[in-house]
Amino acid sequence: MSNASYKSPKLRETLQKANVYQGMELYQKNDIVNAKRYFENSLLDAPDATTKTMAEYWLADITHQQKDYAASQRYLNSYFTTARTLNNLPPESAVYSANYLNGYDNLKQKNYTAAQTNFQDCLTALRANWSNIHNDGLKMQMLGDATLRLGDCFFKKNQYDNAMKYYNEAISKNYAGVPYALYQQGIIQGLQGKPVDKILSLEKVYNTYPTSEFAPIALLEVGSTYLNINQLDQAQSALMQLITNYRNRPDIMVQGLMKLGLIAQNKGNSEQAINYYKQVFYNSPSALQAKSAQDRLKDIYVNDLSKPDDYFAFLQTIPGYKADALEQDSVTYRAAEVQYEQSNYQKSVANFTTYLSRFPNSVNTTPAFYYRAESHAALKDYDNAQADYENVVQRGQSRFYEKSVENAALLAYNNKKDFAKALDLYSKFEKAASTDDKRFEAELGAMRSAYRLNKSDAVAEFATKVASNARASQAQISTASLYLGKVAIDRNSLDDAQTQIEKSIRTNTANDEALYEAKYLDALIAYKRGQFDVAFTKADKAAENNPFEYWAARCTILQSDIYVQRNDLFGARAALNSIVDGVKNFPELVTEAKQKLAALEGKEKLKSRITTDKGSNNNLLDLDKGN
Repeated sequence: MSNASYKSPKLRETLQKANVYQGMELYQKNDIVNAKRYFENSLLDAPDATTKTMAEYWLADITHQQKDYAASQRYLNSYFTTARTLNNLPPESAVYSANYLNGYDNLKQKNYTAAQTNFQDCLTALRANWSNIHNDGLKMQMLGDATLRLGDCFFKKNQYDNAMKYYNEAISKNYAGVPYALYQQGIIQGLQGKPVDKILSLEKVYNTYPTSEFAPIALLEVGSTYLNINQLDQAQSALMQLITNYRNRPDIMVQGLMKLGLIAQNKGNSEQAINYYKQVFYNSPSALQAKSAQDRLKDIYVNDLSKPDDYFAFLQTIPGYKADALEQDSVTYRAAEVQYEQSNYQKSVANFTTYLSRFPNSVNTTPAFYYRAESHAALKDYDNAQADYENVVQRGQSRFYEKSVENAALLAYNNKKDFAKALDLYSKFEKAASTDDKRFEAELGAMRSAYRLNKSDAVAEFATKVASNARASQAQISTASLYLGKVAIDRNSLDDAQTQIEKSIRTNTANDEALYEAKYLDALIAYKRGQFDVAFTKADKAAENNPFEYWAARCTILQSDIYVQRNDLFGARAALNSIVDGVKNFPELVTEAKQKLAALEGKEKLKSRITTDKGSNNNLLDLDKGN
């Protein structure tokens, strides 16, 4: 029976129509799978053109519903080949209906220009056959929808004026879909930079058609528009109306709650914002919306309130949202870091202390110590700052190591006066220095620390580095040479000492205390060489107009020693007495002078006894000679 050659033309046509009618019956029952099978069977032998064209239309419709838009268009292409020559097609499968369907096929494939042509053809054919279409529901529904879809095609092509023409037509003629047309009208007005007109159009949607599916969307858009133009109270009012009247639309509710939270944040009301964001979780949010609400809650609890524990406590109340150890670590750290970034150093210290007590061995532990150190330093709590900088140093190399070892060394030297620690830290700083300038600063600090410790080897090492560094100023070269000279004196390397002290004097342009110390040492070197006259002259010049009492007194004491070498005890006594009577601020020098005076008294007594003994002998000899 399937072979057409064995069937009469009448039987073939009958079977063709039977398949189509059976397919239409199944289609009306929404059994499109079996309906499709019958329509396909009808095309295997299709002697009747009208029936064949109807089958092709319904197959195009079914494949469209199955989202196989390319197949739908193939059926329609075959349909149009014969449909335009027929005038007896029913309205449901007439040419205007096929153009309408083809328009949707192209819309779904984002071929807006082709869809535009299809819908225009649909309207043209529909109007041409208007009086002959007796299905009023069909023609009014298709007329309104095709008009709106034409507007959509122009909208998608950014041809807003043309789109407005069709949306306005739908509104003015009160076609089905007016709420949508008003909504689109408002959206276009917004895109054209007319926010007030946009708001007025959208308000018509929910005021005139409150039960329309577009009413809550329009309210949301009104709230967003007010928010965008920074009219927060009006935005809040619209969005409150949304979440009050449309609780049955959780998808829209969530968006409204998110925007209300943002408004509350912008108004500085963190607690109200938290309340809105928390409600998101009880309105079936999407995964993305839940993540966004969670992120905003985290932002408020961490950045605004500095209460990460409250954030963790809330998450525990939401199934599937408990913070794991890694998140607790990062959030607690961030809460402290934010306070540091905002220069809230007291809170920064407290929060970093909490963090370190909970996470002593985290990837964030080293930066936590560093930022707590910086916070202590900003609060002038230098002891605790140094301790934290040293913690960073002890933890080894990191991006905070160099700055921490530098600051720890500075505090050890200037605040604690712990020169041994300062020397150790400056030595580490020298090795870690990332630039030549930093390395030079480390060498300077190490030289000064070693000098204060009287570590001659370390002084010699670092002073040599400083003196030979091209970055050293004249003053720094002078200081380094002074230190090298003193080391050489201690080692009794008087030639080296002379060279360095002369260099220190020569490079000192500040006329500072170091200059007068160097001049004193210059005289001392001459004295140690036994060049007493030279030493005396240098000491005399060094003491002349010397503004530094200590080094002027040192020069005078040195001159007293030279007087003793000359056996001029009277001159030595006079020099020492000037120290005892004149020096006010350095008791140790007065004590030294008194000790030397006491030694002089012993020398004078010895000299007097020797002189007396010599006198007695002479008398005896004279007496003997007289006899």
